[in-house]
Amino acid sequence: KINALICHTLQSPKLEGRNLVFADIALKYVCGILKADLDLLRKHGRIEILGLEQKYYAQIAGRRFKGYIDRIDRFEDGMVRVVDYKTGNDRQDTLNPELGPEESVKRIFVSDIRKYKAALQFHIYDRMVESRPEFKACRIFNSMYSISDLFTREVEVFPMDAENSAAIDLKLESLLDEIENPSVPFTMTKLDPKTVCQYCDYAVICGRATK
Repeated sequence: KINALICHTLQSPKLEGRNLVFADIALKYVCGILKADLDLLRKHGRIEILGLEQKYYAQIAGRRFKGYIDRIDRFEDGMVRVVDYKTGNDRQDTLNPELGPEESVKRIFVSDIRKYKAALQFHIYDRMVESRPEFKACRIFNSMYSISDLFTREVEVFPMDAENSAAIDLKLESLLDEIENPSVPFTMTKLDPKTVCQYCDYAVICGRATK
């Protein structure tokens, strides 16, 4: 089935060369996702897919955001999940809300940005989902299907925390206000340039590329 879909996408009658390797990787990844879903089915009952790669909008921190959410589903026990697939080094424990609002804000906006960027992404997705009328009475949960974790640990389900979300909204609004304020000059980041500047489109403008 997977090979047939890949052939259809590539408009090729068969898989050859490195595409065979890519197909094998895709097969293992899909099997890992299906196994994770089966484990969750045993815990939460029948699953219903509510959306795949759908476009959503939301007003967040006084701005209009748009995003494409990989997957939204609902289990028999009423749990609605926002699901995102990650092929990089993102780890699902970055979504754990148990550390509280202060630590959540610190991790997203002060600590290693690359490590916690997924937490901000899920926050924005949660806001998009909860703003929809069909989800008003639902409790929203988050799950990350990360290739870094998929074959070594169970896929976890983290509840959206209202207190954490409110604190993140405030910090995000403050940050966006600062970015849009013409009286606040742009400055070089104090973070390690090897981690945050390598692929930045503005490295030349800020002068970092010449350092």
